[in-house]
Amino acid sequence: MKNKRLKKFLIKFGIILLCLTAFIIYTTIKYKQKYPGERTEFASIEEFEAYGGHVLDDIPESASDFKYYYNEDLISRLSICSFVIEDEAEYEAFVEAYSAKFFGEKKEHPVTPLWEYYGDSYTEEELEEMAYLEEHYYELDYKEILSMSRHKFGFFNGYGAKVGDYTNMSYSLAEFPINDRFKYVEEGSIEDYTILYYYPQCSGSRTDGVIVDEENRKFIIYNFSYIR
Repeated sequence: MKNKRLKKFLIKFGIILLCLTAFIIYTTIKYKQKYPGERTEFASIEEFEAYGGHVLDDIPESASDFKYYYNEDLISRLSICSFVIEDEAEYEAFVEAYSAKFFGEKKEHPVTPLWEYYGDSYTEEELEEMAYLEEHYYELDYKEILSMSRHKFGFFNGYGAKVGDYTNMSYSLAEFPINDRFKYVEEGSIEDYTILYYYPQCSGSRTDGVIVDEENRKFIIYNFSYIR
């Protein structure tokens, strides 16, 4: 009698285990189909964008040396890409198009100059320069704006600051999210890159930015968000 009960129990247990294993295999396959993990190779910027990557409008056709990183899982996605604009005229036109004037106009983003927002201490000369820039920046070209935005934390949305300025901050969620994923698009440090736009995560669900190595005319665009 006991052997029959044990046999029935083992059969039921085996069926349950088989069903559970099949479910795990099915779920794993579906998960990998939807979230294939990290990917760094794309045939073009268009393929990267179609896959879910975050890009900018009007990237010049002459842009070259594209590098990519993309990862999406159940709770978040991270998109990073870089490219170089060697032609001087196209480089300057592109930087001008994404100057503080452009990002300062975007109503969905904060437009308070970040040197005021973070309340750092500055010299009297720096404060005078900042006040002039706040009043006249729409009349200036990007080079003039950058020349007056080099102070720590930069102008609108970090414009003109260095990535390194946004490290080791007292409020960690305002820090630039430097991590080892950037190695897929930049072998060296990104701390000396100039910020054209930076939206810190703070208490929100996303962070993104546009930074440039001015000497080598290399741009990096990143976007991180939690999936709701």
